[in-house]
Amino acid sequence: MNFFTELKRRNVFKLASVYMLTTWLVLQIISVISPYLNLPQMFGTIVTVILFIGFPVACVIAWAFELTPQGIKLTQDVTASDSIGYQTGQKLNATLMAIIVLLLCFIVFDKFYTFEPDESKEISIAVLPFQDMSPDQSQEYFGDGIAEEILNSLARLNKMLVISRTSSFQFKKSKDDIRKIGKLLGANYVLEGSVRKDNQHYRITAQLIEVSTGMHLWSQTYDKKLDSIFAMQDELTYAITQALKLNLLPEEVKAEVGMTTNQAAYDLFLRGRELGYQRNGKDLNQAREYLEQSIALDNNFHLAKAQLYIVYDLTDEYGEIDNKLLNEKHKRLYFELSSTPEQFPLKTLIQADYLETQEKMLELASTLYKRAVSQAPNDTTIQNYALLFEFKHGRISDVVASRQANARLNPLDIINFGNLISNQLWLGQNKEALGNLRYINEVLPDHSVAAESNVRALYSYKQDPVAALDYLSNFKGSLNVKVQSYHSALLAVTGNISKAIALLANESDSFERFKQSYVMVLDAMQSNSDLINEQMTFERLNLSSAQMEEILLELKVTKGDFKVLLDHTDYQFSSVDEFEKKWQAKPYGNLVNYALIQKYRGNAQYANSLIKELNSFAKICLKTEGRISTACPAALYLTTDMNQDELMKITRTSLMLLDTEVGFEKYLLTSPSWLFLHGHADFKPMAEEFLDNSYRKWAKQGNNLTAIPMPDTGKAE
Repeated sequence: MNFFTELKRRNVFKLASVYMLTTWLVLQIISVISPYLNLPQMFGTIVTVILFIGFPVACVIAWAFELTPQGIKLTQDVTASDSIGYQTGQKLNATLMAIIVLLLCFIVFDKFYTFEPDESKEISIAVLPFQDMSPDQSQEYFGDGIAEEILNSLARLNKMLVISRTSSFQFKKSKDDIRKIGKLLGANYVLEGSVRKDNQHYRITAQLIEVSTGMHLWSQTYDKKLDSIFAMQDELTYAITQALKLNLLPEEVKAEVGMTTNQAAYDLFLRGRELGYQRNGKDLNQAREYLEQSIALDNNFHLAKAQLYIVYDLTDEYGEIDNKLLNEKHKRLYFELSSTPEQFPLKTLIQADYLETQEKMLELASTLYKRAVSQAPNDTTIQNYALLFEFKHGRISDVVASRQANARLNPLDIINFGNLISNQLWLGQNKEALGNLRYINEVLPDHSVAAESNVRALYSYKQDPVAALDYLSNFKGSLNVKVQSYHSALLAVTGNISKAIALLANESDSFERFKQSYVMVLDAMQSNSDLINEQMTFERLNLSSAQMEEILLELKVTKGDFKVLLDHTDYQFSSVDEFEKKWQAKPYGNLVNYALIQKYRGNAQYANSLIKELNSFAKICLKTEGRISTACPAALYLTTDMNQDELMKITRTSLMLLDTEVGFEKYLLTSPSWLFLHGHADFKPMAEEFLDNSYRKWAKQGNNLTAIPMPDTGKAE
């Protein structure tokens, strides 16, 4: 009797077959029921290991022992007359057939009655902010933060299209049906959930929903201590990938590089990041405080440092910060991030931005922007920075095409839409821009970016400040500081000085942002002796003597008094180097006026020193034919050798789309920004006609605006 015949006689082959099929069936059942029973990932691993270890043990037992009517005996002790091996084999055959039938039933069920992603469609998912279910409703930031971390984790996998935070968080606290939300976002699947935090414990519930059917594909509840929050996020993300049938291992789903393990630091980080999205000075200042505190608790929390860099950038855009302090903070954060070997998308973005804005290393910055986008292709913050870089360096048509593609992928990313509308207006694509404006007015009419885009279209493009003010009076959302500055300036240019002063009284902490409004209000009061009450109210504004001096200097210079600037103690430069140092501390403003005046007088050294600083802007001016800003003629005069006819042509085009610094063109005949055109025969008639049809006409309309109420200027979203 050979060995294989003996294996067959002892039913080893049959038992091995039954064991392997049973093992496969058990593992398939575990994979299906684990999410519903909230079984940990390790459970399946442990069962698999036990079953694999049991296989050789079962084979050895089948070889060494035999079942007899008297019980289990060693095979060598069983005589041929006592053996029932044939009957046992038949029973094993029956068992094998039964298991095969069960397997076939399971396969049919799995094929036709369980969820299977449509492979013809790209998997796209939207992560909605998790609802705060805490008793005191104080954990909204925590729910938002958890949802964003899961969103970021899914995006890093590059296995699916993840709808941006900007789009999906528009449905915060929405009561709309999930299927409707998913369709609006262009997502196949939606993840929603809730968070309840109590002392050092939390309960997080999450559920994955298929948009087309509304079916709940997966749901799970986590009850854990706060110190396990990071492991929970990885576990939840992995569970989602398994529900979507993505072939990933648990170790492929992990927390972002640069994260902290300090729970208190993480909590402060979530608070700071959430406030950073609010786009107003007060919240941005609080965001900086939270992030600084977070870093103080864990100096290796590099993701918090990168976020702090972004918040400082946003403060410069939407708040008030000294330029020297901004540069110092950016420099410190850049070098601290660069000194660590850890690589993550936001760090790459910060390196790109710093090399672009501070070191002027544009080629290296371009490479890093592209790398950041490849590292996080679904991150809209990174995309926006990269596209702004491309725009600033002349690739405008490509940027518009990219923003249009982004708009199709993230149809509620209003930041992208706001930039797209501006870009299209600057390129003269007015029909397309107004079409996009109508779209955001339909889907997100109360967003501050919608207000900004509408005011720009009504004032800059249609040149109708009264319509812009009427829009603001009916706007139901909250305004960011940029739109508030437009509002005060619009009131000033239409002669409604008392309302302009009333608004300025509420914005004493944002002097630089509102300086143009102060200038025009002061100009109106100097030109009209009847504004006695307004003069008294203006004098009560919380302005320092230095600020008042700056306003007076700005007004005198724009009205043609160049001597006051050239004689001012702050503008006495012994060398061009001294001029450049002042520029680095506080660029633009009267330094540009100084360079314009000096070049007009035959001294071009100061203008030449600004060529590197203004060159990118000058190139955009040429690409847009001056539409990007009515300051384009001045920039081109300082940086190129264009003749008066060419500069005059740019001036005409630029005046078709007024500058967002409302009121800038009011001083067309006297400002240094057009001084170089005074010798052109067509300049004065053109300027007089423009002013008659704009600022001079608008100033007479102030009395018609007295009934317009002031919109809410609370926290911007």
